This record gives sequence, structure tokens and C-alpha cells, in this order.
Amino acid sequence: YWPFDFRLSAGNLPGFVTVGNGVYVDEFANITKIKRNVFTILCISRRDPVKGIGILEQAVKEILNCKLNLVSGHRRTLADFAMADCYVLSSLSEGLPIVLLEAMAAKLPIVTTDVGDCRRLVEEAKCGLVVPPFNVVALATAIRTMINMKSTERTKLGVNGYNFVKEKYSWEKVAFIYHQGYGKS
Repeated sequence: YWPFDFRLSAGNLPGFVTVGNGVYVDEFANITKIKRNVFTILCISRRDPVKGIGILEQAVKEILNCKLNLVSGHRRTLADFAMADCYVLSSLSEGLPIVLLEAMAAKLPIVTTDVGDCRRLVEEAKCGLVVPPFNVVALATAIRTMINMKSTERTKLGVNGYNFVKEKYSWEKVAFIYHQGYGKS
């Protein structure tokens, strides 16, 4: 077990260009929401302690009228996003998670832990709530806040996230920024 969280990058080396994360926004643009009788949370993650799934499961157990749809890793489908009322990222460590960009592109309101770029994304987009990592009570409280929020307010958060991702993180935007910076020193 390595107790440090660091990443090596070639981004500042001559001849290397950093390309940020992006998402195919159009893939998510026409998702038809599936109404359910229970508030459904979506979390797409592998079962790894650093993803905080145990913390999320504990938080959900404290809430009545709430269902967790935990999708393993890369097996997500558009139907997973269509059935969800909210996306929760419970990670204890992240960078800029693509799955968070995808959930925003799917117009889902977000609850995320304050790790990596998650706070910045959610606050700039005005699309959800941010809680401290490792905190079951704070996570459960944020989920309850989403459940108790008027559906029009949740819809507004989802649209805010969609517009933000479309403007800043679509692959077209990311590729354009990459192309502008390519070859410059």
C-alpha cells in the first residue's frame, strides 16, 4: 500500500502537450428521463476503497425512500443516467473525473465530495452540492437535501451542469483548446 496520492505528468516537458478530459455531450443530450416511485441515486464506480462506495452505501441506508443504483466501472449505459434523479460521487481522491462530466452532460444534479477538481466543477457550474470526503452524515444530509428539493430546482441544477459541460468540456472544446496550444512554447 502506497500512502501518497501523486501523479507524474509529461505536460511540462518539451514535445508533450496536455489534453484535458472531455465528454461527448451530444451522446447525453436527448436522454429521456424515466420516472420512478423512489428517488434514485446513480454512482458509476469500481469497488475500490478510494471511491468511497462503503461510505455512500452507509449514507443511503440512513435515508428512507431512496435507492442506490451502483454501476460498476465502464459498464454504464445511457439508461443508467435516464433512471437517475441525482448523481453522487463519493470518492476520497480524484483528479477531474470524466464520469462527473458525463453526469453533468446527462443533466443530473450532483452531490460530490470535495476532492480533486470536483468542488471547482460543481461550484462553477452551479449544479449541485459538495461535502467533505469520509463523512457519512454530510453525504446523507446532501442527498436528503436533493430529495427534498423541488423537482424544478433539481432540473435547473441539471441544466446548469449540462450547459457548463457543453461550453467548457465537450470534446469539441477540449480539442480546439488543444489545437490552439499545440506547438506553442
